[in-house]
Amino acid sequence: MVTKLKKSRKMRGKNSSGHGRINKHRKNPGGKGKSGGQHHHKIIFERYRETYFRKTGMRIYNLEKTLNSTFLLKFKDMLKINFFENLLFNSYTSVFLTLLNLSALRIKKVLGNGISDFKNALIIVNSVAKSVNKKAVQRSSVMLIIVKNIN
Repeated sequence: MVTKLKKSRKMRGKNSSGHGRINKHRKNPGGKGKSGGQHHHKIIFERYRETYFRKTGMRIYNLEKTLNSTFLLKFKDMLKINFFENLLFNSYTSVFLTLLNLSALRIKKVLGNGISDFKNALIIVNSVAKSVNKKAVQRSSVMLIIVKNIN
């Protein structure tokens, strides 16, 4: 817009430039940011941010935040475990099978991250991700995964 058509040009000489003498034009009339959330902006906070000023949910005492993550094992990290109980000879396939009892190591679930060179194994776990079974078949190895309890 051309400068001569702007409101500030037309308001020259008028004392308060159309903003009034009493409620003056100042920078943040309602306060900066989230100010007044419990006072003069309460309606806005109740409508759009209803949980901003209160606690929600149940309190869980003695919460262990790492409880779920400690009992997970990635598929690629299978070789890092040196807890092989014994070798079994399978006469049907004429292959030595490594027995790996992960439930004895308190590992609850095997996730399907990465590719493992782990072959010819009998693994006992509580639960397994879907991608682990696919990868075990793709490796064309005699990898049997026994799931203890299916939920």
